[in-house]
Amino acid sequence: MSQVDELKSYKQLLDEGVITQAEFNEKKKSLMAKNENASSTASNDDKSTIYMIVGGISAFVSLFFIPILFAAVGIICGYLLTQYDKAHKNIGVILMIASGACGLLGFLLGMAAY
Repeated sequence: MSQVDELKSYKQLLDEGVITQAEFNEKKKSLMAKNENASSTASNDDKSTIYMIVGGISAFVSLFFIPILFAAVGIICGYLLTQYDKAHKNIGVILMIASGACGLLGFLLGMAAY
């Protein structure tokens, strides 16, 4: 049952006199709180995915093109991932280490090619 359907059923119970206005308001408030929690969790998941993708691509690109810039972007994305999503904290640390290593290796490859 969706939240809208659940709210409609509570409204029908209120209209029939089965529940009081205070009980209806309490149920409505709890449904709204569930909705807000669900949307904030989805937002965190979206941010985590973006940080992982941008950080991973930046680490790889730093091997071949402007290693200082792209390694820094990867490190920042890894840091943000550790701060905003505790479930992916280890991935953020790995991303920071990989970005630093790829940036250093990209710098050395650039010097060797020059």
